Amino acid sequence: MSDPPAVYLRERKLIQTAPLSALAGTRLGIDVNYYVRTLLQDPDQREPLIASTGGLPLSLANRIESDLRQLDKAGIKPVFVFSGLPLASRPLPKGPNSQMERENHVKNEAWNYYEDGQVDRAVVALTQIRGGLWIDPNEVVRIFLRAFKHRFVEYVIAPYLASAQLAYLLRHPKGYIHAIWSDSETLLWPVDKVITTIEWSGNFTFIDKTRVRTDLGMTPEQFLDLSLLSGCSLLRTFPPYADSFQIRAIIDIVRHLKTGIAACQQFRDHPQMKALGYTESFMRARLAVKFSLVLTTEGTCLPLPLVVPPQGAVVTATDVPSDLDEIFSPRLPDELYFLLCRGMVSSSLVGYLTSGYIDERQPLADSPEYRRFIKDIITEGPTSPRCTTLALLTAGLHPQWAQKRVHAHYYFDQPYAPPQGAVVPIADPLTQSLVEKCATWMVPHHVVGDELRRQSVSGQHAVAIADN
Repeated sequence: MSDPPAVYLRERKLIQTAPLSALAGTRLGIDVNYYVRTLLQDPDQREPLIASTGGLPLSLANRIESDLRQLDKAGIKPVFVFSGLPLASRPLPKGPNSQMERENHVKNEAWNYYEDGQVDRAVVALTQIRGGLWIDPNEVVRIFLRAFKHRFVEYVIAPYLASAQLAYLLRHPKGYIHAIWSDSETLLWPVDKVITTIEWSGNFTFIDKTRVRTDLGMTPEQFLDLSLLSGCSLLRTFPPYADSFQIRAIIDIVRHLKTGIAACQQFRDHPQMKALGYTESFMRARLAVKFSLVLTTEGTCLPLPLVVPPQGAVVTATDVPSDLDEIFSPRLPDELYFLLCRGMVSSSLVGYLTSGYIDERQPLADSPEYRRFIKDIITEGPTSPRCTTLALLTAGLHPQWAQKRVHAHYYFDQPYAPPQGAVVPIADPLTQSLVEKCATWMVPHHVVGDELRRQSVSGQHAVAIADN
């Protein structure tokens, strides 16, 4: 959920506190994206100048090690869950994006300060939005895996949504985890309680979904609709109320109209509802929650209600929407899902292919030379890293994936114009000739053994050989 719902929860005193000792002897599922955001938005830990200097946060590895020691001291066994592939995409919404425009304005302002030698003012500018977090959590996966490797920490990379995978681990009959540390958005899934903060000094805070629903006077389905319309990672805030957003306005409309789809139909003539295709996006987001794909302990990727049915319900394959691949992605081999879950293949790379687009965001400093570099050298050239890597990936998949068109969307594209010349040329003869050169490529067993010993890891653990 977005910040306004969090404010509402505090105002209604729905955020509860308990002693950390209550978690002793438990297995705690940790949403890595949320954990990284928490660390890098901490005023004492954040490093906003990464937006200009590039690279990874210098303090992150030390903080991870420190928190692992604190968890061990508290008798808590962590199980970290990373987000995986992005959901299947429709063409990116055309037109101005107020949030993106504001971010770009702040970047330009900060760069001017930085060039002028006013570093402190640049830092202040970069912390005005995003809490000073200018790095994608997916970019720091390897830092975590290196720390986990040496401490034998359990982890899994979800096939798609980390919250859904956490819900599966929590509700599995074997109880792989006993509690979840994530943000309030995780309550959209079949999760009764979620821990939102942990203070190593002795307490943690959590939210009880039943208590929240009782306070709101809503059914589980209405609570789901409210959470989606309020804005979350799956859906923008309800457009009619987006500019001057108040959570109470969303609450009132859901109470009055009973369902989220009724709210969408009530405001279907609103300009932004039409421009964004919001009603369809709402339904897709709702199905993404209700039928989230998870990786099971048997190594298969299945909808959550098929493997952990809702209480008192019987769910069969006939209840699953037939167009689920349009919400997540066309089916991938289970072997690839497994390689993703162990971190041996980059989810960012596979995500380019499954989503059908590469979204290139504006850097802190922009120039015509950089635009040509990112477009021709990195992405669209037949020998560019992104193009050749995608070609190598599709070479090992079903032939239909070789026909998949991957578009590059750049921050400098015109808002309403269709992308021109932005198809990554995976099938280019020159690109394919590079792939063919790898057909006889093999790694002798002794080389793998040497690499395992160099990384001080047994054969049962993932080897860091597939960064992208």
